[in-house]
Amino acid sequence: VNAPITTDLTQTFPGNERPLLIGDLTGSADITVNGTAADLTSPADNITLNEFEVGGSDEGVAVTASGSYSGTITSNDYVNLEIRRALPAAAVVVNENGVFELGFRGINVSHSLSFGEVTINAGGTLEVGHETDETRTPQELHVTTAGGRSGDLTLDSASMTVLQISGTGVNDFDRILVDGTANLDGTLQVLINPTLPSQAEGQITEGPYAPTLGDTFDIIRASTGLSADFDELNGVDGDDLAIWEASFATDLEADTDEDGDSDGTDFLAWQRQLGTAGTPGVLIDNSLVLDVVDPDNVLANAGFEFQLNVTSTLIQLEVVASAGLTAVPEPSSCLLFACGLIALSVSRRGRA
Repeated sequence: VNAPITTDLTQTFPGNERPLLIGDLTGSADITVNGTAADLTSPADNITLNEFEVGGSDEGVAVTASGSYSGTITSNDYVNLEIRRALPAAAVVVNENGVFELGFRGINVSHSLSFGEVTINAGGTLEVGHETDETRTPQELHVTTAGGRSGDLTLDSASMTVLQISGTGVNDFDRILVDGTANLDGTLQVLINPTLPSQAEGQITEGPYAPTLGDTFDIIRASTGLSADFDELNGVDGDDLAIWEASFATDLEADTDEDGDSDGTDFLAWQRQLGTAGTPGVLIDNSLVLDVVDPDNVLANAGFEFQLNVTSTLIQLEVVASAGLTAVPEPSSCLLFACGLIALSVSRRGRA
């Protein structure tokens, strides 16, 4: 993409959707994707949203390379930006009625898909993880500075962010990692145990989720600012070196430069960052509204609910006792309390 282009998905195509499938992107010019003014989706007729898809469905168990595209992709109207390849130098902007969805069921969920900047404006939706035919695959979105972008995430007050929870394992729920500043607002919708598609073995380590009091999910995290802090714990140390050794020429777990592999360049980054301090990301909660979708009532049936714990570096879900069960005293307690008040009143009158 060497000059700005506009992709028109408003024309009639044969079949059940309006898809544009792109294996990869290069260049630095901006792309604007225009969809239909009305939502044409129809589950009964198997008609899906207008699709702008980047990265093939045959990516395999690991993302083998990052795209070099460094422009801005903007979604207008009813368009689903379905991006299955890391684009660390790119920005994504989703406007009203648009959707940004990442990942694919063939991509190993232990890896992040990285983008340089993500902005979800009013009426737009961010779906972290892949959704197709009402089935969902967990994934991590990494908003990164590795490609020279700000690493900022912006969620408008009228936006929707959709995350899933299918278990407590690190690969069993959607996550967001932010290098820059995250301005968080709008609705945070959490789906409990959505239907999972068929997976390669090892993709999802457990499920369905059965809640236990005190369970926590670190769903949005600010990074430490150190790309070689692979475990996001205690800075860059020997534990991170062990991750690099296990990942070398195998996967992307120690990919500091977002180039799609773990290699000698990433080891050099570990050496340089060992014992240093980075510039951590910042999370700003501008009134996120939690919306839990639990069709099987696994939380309510156990007497639990989710509590949102918020700091400047972490947005966490915690399983706590349901307020509805603890706020109302038992009838016997109310009766004893009333009897106590009567006795106290009689005693005071006698002394008077």
